Amino acid sequence: MNKSLNIAIFVSRLFSRFKIAFYEKNQSGIMHKKAFIIQIFGRVQGVGFRYYTQKKAEGLGITGYVKNRPDGSVYIEAEGLPEELDNFLFWCEEGPPWARVSRIEKQEIPVCGYKNFEIR
Repeated sequence: MNKSLNIAIFVSRLFSRFKIAFYEKNQSGIMHKKAFIIQIFGRVQGVGFRYYTQKKAEGLGITGYVKNRPDGSVYIEAEGLPEELDNFLFWCEEGPPWARVSRIEKQEIPVCGYKNFEIR
C-alpha cells in the first residue's frame, strides 16, 4: 500500500470513531442498520473483486451479496451498522490490489435482513 492510502485509511478510521455518537438510535438506544446498493465500475471483473469483497464484508460484519453485471461492473447489496458500512464503502473505492476502480455509485435502500454475505 502506498503512503497516501495508508494516511487516508488512518484518517477515515479515526473520523469514524468520533462520528459514532451521531448515528440515529431507536428508543432502546440500539443503532439502526443501514443498507446500500453499490455499483462499482472500472477493471473490476476477473481480478478477484467478488472474493475479496466477501472477505472484507465478513470481516466487518456486513451482510448481503456481490455479483458481476453483464456491463462489466460489480453490483453489491450491503447492510450493516453505519460505521462498518462507511469502512466497507471506503474499501470498495479501491478494491483488491489488481482492480482499478474508476467510479462508484451508491444508493441507500431499505434493510432486507440478509443473514450472511455471499457471492452470486
